[in-house]
Amino acid sequence: MVFIHDQKETITASGGTANDTLLIQHGLMNQVIISPATGTTTYDVAITNQRGVVVYDLDDITGDLLDSDVGIAMSQNATLTISNASVDENFVYYVSLLEKL
Repeated sequence: MVFIHDQKETITASGGTANDTLLIQHGLMNQVIISPATGTTTYDVAITNQRGVVVYDLDDITGDLLDSDVGIAMSQNATLTISNASVDENFVYYVSLLEKL
């Protein structure tokens, strides 16, 4: 049996940076989607696990990010960080994890 855990939130960059906590119990991170309010906005994105290790890191993204084959094992909460945003605006993110029982 497979369960999907997902989280969708809107965060606002200030000074080019926005952070949010990913509420994760455990699973395989399957998908990361990030959509800035403006299609020409550039930014970097990182996900840092509970031990302070950056497990996901992409730079110089323009517009929407759709990464649907992430495949990173996760346990406990993590932090999603958007940095170096060219515009201080809203970013909608969606992260999903697969859990097999």
